Amino acid sequence: MKRRLFLLATLFMMVSFMTNAQDRPRWLSDNAIMGKYEIVNQNGSKYYRLYDVHTNGITIGKQQKEYDGHLEDDESIRFSFTDTEIPCDGNVRFYKYNMDIEDWQVDGEIRVGQKSFNTTSSMVVMLILDCSSSMDNDFEEMRRSAKDFVRQLGQNSIGSGNIHMGLICFNSVKFTDSHTYDIRPIMDRYDVDYFCNKIDQLIMGNNTAMYYAMDKGYNMIDDYVNGQNLKNYKSACMVTFTDGYDNHSIYKNEKPQSGVNNPYYKHVNDIIRNKTIKNHKVESFVIALKGSDVKEIEQSNPKFSNVFKSVLEGVASDDREFPRKVKHFTLCDNISGVKRVFNEICESLIYSWQVLNCYCAQSHDGWVQWVVECEEVYKPEPKPDPKPLPIVKQKKVCFNLNLGLTTMNVKETYYGQTDKYSLTGEKDASTKGVYLGVSWDMSFKYGLGIEFADLGFAYYRGSKSESYYGESQSIKATSLNAYLSPIKFQYRYETPSSFAVFAATGPALDFCLDYTVKYDYYNSYSGYGESFSESDIYKSLYLYWELKGGVSYKSLKLTLGTSLRLNNVSKNGGTAKIGRPFYLMFSFVL
Repeated sequence: MKRRLFLLATLFMMVSFMTNAQDRPRWLSDNAIMGKYEIVNQNGSKYYRLYDVHTNGITIGKQQKEYDGHLEDDESIRFSFTDTEIPCDGNVRFYKYNMDIEDWQVDGEIRVGQKSFNTTSSMVVMLILDCSSSMDNDFEEMRRSAKDFVRQLGQNSIGSGNIHMGLICFNSVKFTDSHTYDIRPIMDRYDVDYFCNKIDQLIMGNNTAMYYAMDKGYNMIDDYVNGQNLKNYKSACMVTFTDGYDNHSIYKNEKPQSGVNNPYYKHVNDIIRNKTIKNHKVESFVIALKGSDVKEIEQSNPKFSNVFKSVLEGVASDDREFPRKVKHFTLCDNISGVKRVFNEICESLIYSWQVLNCYCAQSHDGWVQWVVECEEVYKPEPKPDPKPLPIVKQKKVCFNLNLGLTTMNVKETYYGQTDKYSLTGEKDASTKGVYLGVSWDMSFKYGLGIEFADLGFAYYRGSKSESYYGESQSIKATSLNAYLSPIKFQYRYETPSSFAVFAATGPALDFCLDYTVKYDYYNSYSGYGESFSESDIYKSLYLYWELKGGVSYKSLKLTLGTSLRLNNVSKNGGTAKIGRPFYLMFSFVL
């Protein structure tokens, strides 16, 4: 019943969505805002409402479900959209949808939409720069990009002082403390020059205390916003550049760990994703470039190719929570990409306090659309970074040397009754043996792979002694088996710390090369004794279906498995199945 209700609800939602999409008129431009306008009469007063608002090519930071209109002196209705990002500087034209002709009409008598900046709101920007020696020749270009960021952002604050900026430069903890510059409002060009001069004086050094620098930057923003009691405080952000892993931050004397297990990483992730300052989260942008140390780590161990990205994404804000045209985490291929991202973040921050005022005819009722006429581009589009040559990912093949313990038993069926024996005839028992072999693993994407040409030899040995009524008998059995599994399908999940779990399954062949039983018989009453050997019919080819799984760490692997019997062999008027119920394997991966 629940399933039927769920399917009906899903079908209703799909039909509603398709109906709404069909009811909505077409877009006139790639840069437009569309909605439904109506006049609401309530208690003798008129209210102007815009609802079902959609955007195309324009980003509204905190889009509302509906907007209230304001009656202007010329009796047009004004709707204001804050935190808008518009890709150009053209005019904003008003269009109304005519139901008679079922098409849009421009209303040339309505005033053109206007863009303005809300310079009364305060924004705090903390710039955090990596000065580690792994940057090599890219250091100078990084400094130029950071200074351009400061100048461009500062130009939009001169006179109003609505942007407040601070600077932290890091490598070691001691260097970070001595290169931390307090937050101040950008009032004039001297404030801009102050930060640019500090960036010019930077030098490279060892270590990367990024978590420490980000934690310090957050605390500085918190102290500044609450201590200065900023009026009209709107938001704060941290813009962090780094080219390597944090290797120097220690959180409350806890033992540092790699990747997302680092206690300081968890702390910074928590303050970015969960903590607030005056009910607002600090927005975190992270620009990353792989320095020489990161490249060396990834070349020595390809498993770390995605670790750098996953770690830094965790200290950047969630794009879904702060919708912008620029991503909050960007991994650049080269230093020119770093400059481009600095510029994109700067433009996004500038646009974030832009207000778009759109005007509507008071008498119109129905769909309306405001189109930004992008004839003049606000800024030339940056040239895209040259695409690197495609890298053909080679299939990873590993050679395994396998040594382990294994077991063998026999299930014989006579006259409808089945019993389990060891090779010596001992009932309800298995014969133990040793195994030596080799195999190859080939890994593909998403943890999938195959194991092929698993080849080896198993040697089993067992003994049994019996005595009764003066008669004694000892039995010794040996078996040498050749084992081959042509292919197994494998899944492997590996963590960044080189620990992995895996499982595999596939067919296997087991051929008994030699099976010999030696009997020693003696009768104390008659003094008679004899010894003889025989080779049994078990010397045959057996088919298995194998199931196994295990764990591995770096070049060591531990495997547990079992083999399911598939075929029978004849045995003195009955049938028998040779089993390999359990094996434990240690492997060394080359």
